Amino acid sequence: MLVVTASRWLFIKPYGRVPDIKMVPMVFVRRHTTIPVPRAFGSFRYRARDFLVMTRTPEHSLELWEWRDLEDGTRSALLVQLRDYVLQLRSIPRPVGSSTAICSVLGGLVYDLRLCTDGPYGPYVARIK
Repeated sequence: MLVVTASRWLFIKPYGRVPDIKMVPMVFVRRHTTIPVPRAFGSFRYRARDFLVMTRTPEHSLELWEWRDLEDGTRSALLVQLRDYVLQLRSIPRPVGSSTAICSVLGGLVYDLRLCTDGPYGPYVARIK
């Protein structure tokens, strides 16, 4: 997916479906955690395509060969940081009143772009075992 650099800090990213589906969760995670998340400024439609205007987080894709070359202390620090991110995500309060709801951060339908379907899902009530 092509990301266009609009300025030193602003990027425009095409998005196939409603941009708010991606923008709202980024804002939600930013408000509830210290996880570095791009700041979303808004969205617009141009020539029947939706775009997000956002910052880009400093990133580095850690390749397997790089992981092998890291010192043990650096590996441990990265794992502690990742563990902290997961714990923060798990501690985010549910966006709706139900303590068992599985839904979007808006309390409604979930769009999972990893699934090979066209539609949204949910919201669901989780089964606690």
